[in-house]
Amino acid sequence: MKLYLQFGHGMMALSKLLLDKWGGAGLVLSPRDSTIDQMKKVSIEAKKSKSEILFDPQCFFQDTDKERLIQHEYFKMFQDRSIDVFSGGTHTNNFLVKLKELNDAISTDTIIIPGTYSEKITPDWLDQHETIAAEAASVFADKQRLQTIVVSTEVLRSEELIEAIVERSATWEVDGYYVVPEGDSYLSEEPMILANLLLLTSGLKLQKRRVVVGYSSHQHLCLAAANVDQICSGTWLNVRSFSSKKFYEPEDGDIARRGLWYYSPKSLSEYKIPTLDAAKKLGVLNLLQPDPSFDNEYCQPLFAGVAPTTISWGESNAFKHYLVSLNKQVSLCNVDGFDSAVTYQEGLLNDSEVIIKTISKQAISGGDRDFKDCVATARLALNIFSLARKTRLKREWIV
Repeated sequence: MKLYLQFGHGMMALSKLLLDKWGGAGLVLSPRDSTIDQMKKVSIEAKKSKSEILFDPQCFFQDTDKERLIQHEYFKMFQDRSIDVFSGGTHTNNFLVKLKELNDAISTDTIIIPGTYSEKITPDWLDQHETIAAEAASVFADKQRLQTIVVSTEVLRSEELIEAIVERSATWEVDGYYVVPEGDSYLSEEPMILANLLLLTSGLKLQKRRVVVGYSSHQHLCLAAANVDQICSGTWLNVRSFSSKKFYEPEDGDIARRGLWYYSPKSLSEYKIPTLDAAKKLGVLNLLQPDPSFDNEYCQPLFAGVAPTTISWGESNAFKHYLVSLNKQVSLCNVDGFDSAVTYQEGLLNDSEVIIKTISKQAISGGDRDFKDCVATARLALNIFSLARKTRLKREWIV
């Protein structure tokens, strides 16, 4: 599994920096957050580091009012004829040709075929996705094609609906999938939501196709056990967790709850900087410091011996630290075989729990970004997932 960047607000400079640093990674561009000219510039810079460029059409909601998104020509066609463009024939072809023009303009390497959001998975929804996938096979014949599959929280609560997607998608004319899971919150505490995401992605991967999961956070490290190819993450929460609210105005809701957070890879939790001051006073700050092997220069000043709140450490450092740490964690999740993958995830959760319990005795907490309750969620999800998929994944694990 690899980490790709999910492009969002204000990520142009950061994307160049990290992609240059990583080399051979990838970037999913966003029409909600960028003009065509901006995406061209980002793509040109990313190509220099041999990064893969993808474009997410974001045709999730026909009635969205996001100003930048609705200015794109292909999206205007989607809004005018949202049903027709997924029904086959002339309207679908014209829509995909217009989408191809944009992909060509920004030099994408892989095509993401649009998919729509639905609270429920219906026969019509499945038919529409099969239809557009078939039409895209001729329009984008020269490139790898990933079909978007957006799954709502309600769908993620239903194993029956998840298996229906897996079964039906096996007949689609695609090379893989771009899975967009809706989050009930930034960090979900519902075991079945996480378990069913594992079932969905592993089921799609067992088709021997590529699986990319968008809008991911560190909670999705467990998807390495499903043999997912890439997870995509970014800076603000709206590119780490998919929410329908982010596709509607007002704009000030996009960068909600501005605040400075430090991510501790060891505890899988995030903490406000004043909390780090308290941890230092109580002698437990060192427990939140990354392992030296992470070689993360962006957080070193916080552990230099003075109170973290006295350090000039801003959003840029927080974002870089989070993504560099997540990239390292993703790379460490790559082990050989299903049993080893699950064992590694269990160890990650165990280590996190030990640290969380230790610092919680001193009342140190990450609040709603603390992983405390998510440890049990992830354990249950892995157990449910293993029960359903262990036999096949042990036999058909693909490196």
